[in-house]
Amino acid sequence: MYQIVANRLVQVDDGYDQDQKLRVFLYSETNDEENDLFIQYFNDRHERVKYCKAEEHFRYLSGTIIIPIKDSFPDTECFSFSIFEDSLLLIDDNDIVKKTLIRLKEIKFYTDPTPGKILADIIESMIEYDLDYLEKIEDRLTEIEDSVIDGSIDTFNKHMGMIKRETMHYYNYYNQLVDMLETLTDDISDRFIDKDKVYFSALMHRCSRLQNNAQQLREYALQIHDEYQTQLNLHLNNVMKVLTIITVILMPLTLITGWYGMNFHFMPELSWRYGYLGVIVLASLILIFTLWWMRKKKII
Repeated sequence: MYQIVANRLVQVDDGYDQDQKLRVFLYSETNDEENDLFIQYFNDRHERVKYCKAEEHFRYLSGTIIIPIKDSFPDTECFSFSIFEDSLLLIDDNDIVKKTLIRLKEIKFYTDPTPGKILADIIESMIEYDLDYLEKIEDRLTEIEDSVIDGSIDTFNKHMGMIKRETMHYYNYYNQLVDMLETLTDDISDRFIDKDKVYFSALMHRCSRLQNNAQQLREYALQIHDEYQTQLNLHLNNVMKVLTIITVILMPLTLITGWYGMNFHFMPELSWRYGYLGVIVLASLILIFTLWWMRKKKII
């Protein structure tokens, strides 16, 4: 269990301060008596964690948060919470909340602590470095764009497909956080003090900005995809241009060889001593004229 002692969040044992009402319980560290008390508020909801949301109940408010693991898409971590009048109950699988509470013990100073403020600090800690990570995704997109411009596009679909899915995942994540924080800010059961609502509102606006950044990254990815498609079309056009030029050059030569390949008995060139040489000269002249004409028209 955690309490505020001397304006700092500290972990306490059974000898906790009775005058300090605010208590933060981490389910993995609760004793048997506390487990029996809190089990009804945790396991059922935690096992069904699929997205970020908050729900109002008769005696408490509960919520779930699923967090993308940076640099390990599509892996996620999750935790659940329940808020009572003076208690915040937390449960997680991979010690994500425990690590956050340890960090809050070191950096936060509380003059007017409430369960809502502790929860706001936990959520803030979860998204603290998200903007830096989104900038890393932008750098990856820039590298891909440079490779498209340079023509090095062999692995484009693999990398771009992963980034588009990741940016959409983060967009949905922030969208869910905004909805959850909006529920906490509205506070239809009047569980939080005004300061808590200010904290939740500030976090909601911050998540909204992160959502906009994720959306801009996705639009940037789509723009790069269009550039890639343009490069493919240009490459295909160049290939078709070369094939067309070759076809035009060989067409008259094909006509000549087809004409003299008929072998009619009364074709005078068949018995002409210089017939073979004459066809070679004729074909060479036609080839030279064709190349000169294409050069003049700036086709090649």
